[in-house]
Amino acid sequence: MKIRPETKVILEAAAGAKVSARLLGSVDGAYLVLRELPATYGNMDFILRYGEQVVLRFLQEGTIIGFRTYVLNMVKEPERLLFVAYPKEVQRYALRRADRIKCTLPCQLYVLGVQLPGIVADLSETGCQCVIRRRPELEQDWGDCQELAGEPVEIEAVGLNKDMLQLFGTVRRVVVDEQALRLGIQFEVFQTELFQSIVDALEPLQYQ
Repeated sequence: MKIRPETKVILEAAAGAKVSARLLGSVDGAYLVLRELPATYGNMDFILRYGEQVVLRFLQEGTIIGFRTYVLNMVKEPERLLFVAYPKEVQRYALRRADRIKCTLPCQLYVLGVQLPGIVADLSETGCQCVIRRRPELEQDWGDCQELAGEPVEIEAVGLNKDMLQLFGTVRRVVVDEQALRLGIQFEVFQTELFQSIVDALEPLQYQ
């Protein structure tokens, strides 16, 4: 398994805390080093000690890779670094297999220097589909809009707790129908916490 330095990683601790970090480097068969760890989680100091079990997940070439490992050491100086044991076994699954939930989340998209109102129509940990109403001026500038594929995009939306969500990704698929422009967007880093919060909010509705 090769992980490129600077890869964004989601770290899940045994106590349930989920934080983002970035890979500093690794020694094959020995350990990986993570940086950019938060100093706190909620109202608590974010500290991991030797032997604690953690799960790491990251996105690589369209595939989510995850593995369970344990903490070797955590240092604070000269910066916060976390050393974890090199994994013996990893799990991989393609983006298309990630669970998706239907939703209707008003949002603003920023792509090619243009702000567009839209709707997040479905969501997974790894991406979403945004629906934009067709506008003649867009088609005049962008034709069939296929040139949007591969473009970076920023999404702003109001979350369940009325907090502002800011998501970054890349347009991977463009579908145009009679009324709307549908963009399939792959997130830069998968949104495990956001996805789970929406799943938890919708779960009670399944029994009504």
